[in-house]
Amino acid sequence: MGIKLNELLESIQMEDTDLLHLRTVEGLDKRIFWANFFTQIPQVINHVIIPAEIFKLTAAKPAVINDEGIFITLDFVHTAEKEAYLKGFIPFRWDEDTDVEMRIDWLCDADGSVGGVAWGIEYLAIKDNEAVDGATATITEAFTGRTAGLMRSNHFTTKLLKANLEADDIISLRIFRDHDHAGDTLDQTARFLFLSMYNTLIQNITSDRLIKVLNLR
Repeated sequence: MGIKLNELLESIQMEDTDLLHLRTVEGLDKRIFWANFFTQIPQVINHVIIPAEIFKLTAAKPAVINDEGIFITLDFVHTAEKEAYLKGFIPFRWDEDTDVEMRIDWLCDADGSVGGVAWGIEYLAIKDNEAVDGATATITEAFTGRTAGLMRSNHFTTKLLKANLEADDIISLRIFRDHDHAGDTLDQTARFLFLSMYNTLIQNITSDRLIKVLNLR
């Protein structure tokens, strides 16, 4: 039972109030309104984690490439804008109707709860026959740190917007500390650990899986 039902059903002209009748070979059946069909199938979120040591550095690199225990860090000072770069592909089977959520993990050597650090992500996604030096998009947000030595995980409110991305694009990311931002009030170095991407996957729904999701067995 390997028919991709999502592809089949999406090709049929259905109204939200239409009733979909699903039946198994064993004779069990279920009826569900078309408007509720895909909402009953849980989303699958793909989590890609990118450690500090993967990023490429230029002349404006962080002041220090360091370690904390067995974790590599990039240390961003509060007095100048430093940056690090990453290139890769838009995740496979990314759902083009969704934005991509970003998270940053970092720490401070002293008490970081007394101020904020403004982290920024500048990005551009391109494919064949598109400008490499095209207009970029940037998200910047200030986060309060934790006490000395504790990892702080922050999710950006603004996401990588679907309008700026396409499947199979190559994406370049620049992370930086915006020391001129009004929310960057912590007068100490912020030590970057990881960047994470959360993207929703397109689901190829087989009939076997659909039966399990809708509790027909």
